[in-house]
Amino acid sequence: MFGELPKLFDRNFAIGYLLPSALFVAFNIRLLQIFRLLSTKLSSEVTQLWTEPKQGLIATYSVATFIVALLLLATSHQVTQFLEGYGKYNPFRLISGLEKGRFQRLSARKATLLAQRDALSPDSAEYDRLHAHIADIMMTMVPRFPYKSESVLPTAFGNTMRAFESHSLEMYGIDSIPGWHRLLAVLPKDYRDLMDSARAQMDFWMNGWFLSGFFLIECIGFVAFYSVDNARSLLILPVLSALAMVYVFSGMSKKAADEWGNFVRAAFDMFRSDMLKKLGFKAPVNRAEEEQMWTNISAAFVFGAKEFLPPRDYEALQAPQQSKPKDH
Repeated sequence: MFGELPKLFDRNFAIGYLLPSALFVAFNIRLLQIFRLLSTKLSSEVTQLWTEPKQGLIATYSVATFIVALLLLATSHQVTQFLEGYGKYNPFRLISGLEKGRFQRLSARKATLLAQRDALSPDSAEYDRLHAHIADIMMTMVPRFPYKSESVLPTAFGNTMRAFESHSLEMYGIDSIPGWHRLLAVLPKDYRDLMDSARAQMDFWMNGWFLSGFFLIECIGFVAFYSVDNARSLLILPVLSALAMVYVFSGMSKKAADEWGNFVRAAFDMFRSDMLKKLGFKAPVNRAEEEQMWTNISAAFVFGAKEFLPPRDYEALQAPQQSKPKDH
């Protein structure tokens, strides 16, 4: 949800989309060879590409890779939501109990330890031990889960995304959906470049995860509908490779999402006052006023209700437009 789509031919597009697409196309070529869906001559030429490069085949491979990358880019939002576990018929919903169970166990453990700690004297060694244990649980939960149990999604990747998406709302009352697009307008270019680089790394692992799973389904479909001698034995290596990549890419997607999420959290922490000034609202005088102000602003943007908007500082809005006096 956060960040911008990468520009075609830039470094972020190459990392996040072209590289996983290149792997996917290569694996599919091998699948076509196994099931003899390429001509004998073409299959032989593909096999010899490493030793005898042919410009025509390389060009075809490059175009196929670029097309897959463009499709991934065009469906980036849908792919992300699928891997997060959104959707009534999403297959990840079958394992949603695993994530909910882990969240509930951690929450229950934290509540138990809090009750035990609060019953002790703050000067006791046992108090310090329990406090450290509670801190460990919190350090596990904060980057891995949203704040509320009803927001828990079926996948670890989805909950890692939800964890930083809910940060601005929990900490400041800023709804991240309308808030993020407005925050982008005030972020320094250097910081946005850092964020986009982190996003590209997440895109690489996420797209690799999605394409590996898609390739695994392809293998199953080919086995079910095509009868070729020794096909099952020839597919052992591609299938095992796909399974290994699904496991690795899904785990790395979660870690990369957490790293990108740290930039998103920091953006709201560091630049929300610049966003407030740019929007033309008066600066709050305390924490309670700030939270109420952002809650009202978020409601106004979400529901299109101007009555929620707090008073605006029109003098401050006009000040930058005034021409500076000339030096004499």
